[in-house]
Amino acid sequence: MLADTAATLSQRFGRQVNRLLAVRSGSEAAFASGALRRTDIDHIYESTFLDLVSYFEIFIEDLFFSCILGKAALLDVKPTIEFPTRRLAEILSSGSHRGHATWSKMQDVFGRAEIFLRDGRPFTRLRSWPRSGCSEQRAQDPECHRTS
Repeated sequence: MLADTAATLSQRFGRQVNRLLAVRSGSEAAFASGALRRTDIDHIYESTFLDLVSYFEIFIEDLFFSCILGKAALLDVKPTIEFPTRRLAEILSSGSHRGHATWSKMQDVFGRAEIFLRDGRPFTRLRSWPRSGCSEQRAQDPECHRTS
């Protein structure tokens, strides 16, 4: 499997998100017209949310391997070790996960990136998130994100 550039991966993820937004929009219109029951739209919301989470995890995974294979075409992103294939990179970067790493916990992604990418870039750049000036400890506090 060839690695795509970061731009290609981002465009693909954007298309997937747009499809989910269209499903949501169409479902809400059908619900408003009485064509769907509340339980139907609740299931649609649940399904689209789970799809979004899956698409995001796949995006992060594909971006990681694109970066460590040197194919991402991002400035200041360099692997710390060269891998001949994605499969070998998957096996060696998965640690104790027996060839399949998890991508849903960003702290795990940061740790993996710090090992296999110089300064963990581009992933460790996300550590400064949220950029609203809130500390990490307060990031989950809704008051922290209120605008004046």
